[in-house]
Amino acid sequence: MYIYYTTPASCLYIGVHDGLELDIAHHYFFHITYSRRRRPYISIYYLEKQMASGKYVKVASWGGDGGDVEWEFLPNEGPAPYRMKQIIVTYNSNMGCVIALTFYYEDANKNLHVSKVGSQTRGYDIKYTVNKGLLKFKGEYGYYANTEVITSLAFGDHPLPRRNHRGTPFSLSLVEGKIAGFYGNYGDYLDNIGAILTP
Repeated sequence: MYIYYTTPASCLYIGVHDGLELDIAHHYFFHITYSRRRRPYISIYYLEKQMASGKYVKVASWGGDGGDVEWEFLPNEGPAPYRMKQIIVTYNSNMGCVIALTFYYEDANKNLHVSKVGSQTRGYDIKYTVNKGLLKFKGEYGYYANTEVITSLAFGDHPLPRRNHRGTPFSLSLVEGKIAGFYGNYGDYLDNIGAILTP
């Protein structure tokens, strides 16, 4: 299922089984928990080919199928290399679900840049500082207002926030390489999210 090239981002889109641990071309060794309703697979041949070309690897997203707006965050302002500094997760007023994400990153000249995706509605912010390379994130997705969306997110070693609403958990953890960016869809809420990996 899920192996194809996405031309605009020059990324390979992949899917994996629940709890699969795999060394991808000796660059990544990661563990993923994934939705039970989907059963994607992974191809070593295509991953090795993609990694050899130096391109990013896009990991299949978690969440619902809605969201009118496609989004992708991958640092591109200023000279490379880039370093993620902070991620802000914005929830709606009753902490029912995630409505926006704000990313802060530095370029090689230490200039700070910001990129925001999602709803412009004001909500409740939780800030996550990224001290080194971003290696892991986790979250939950479930139904809110009859729509399957991302209900919580946390980055690094931080726990998920305590909330009244719960959902299906997912997580991504890298031992090598790093999470370079994210992508997904949103409407009134953040409908789904996936990760973009790099060596």
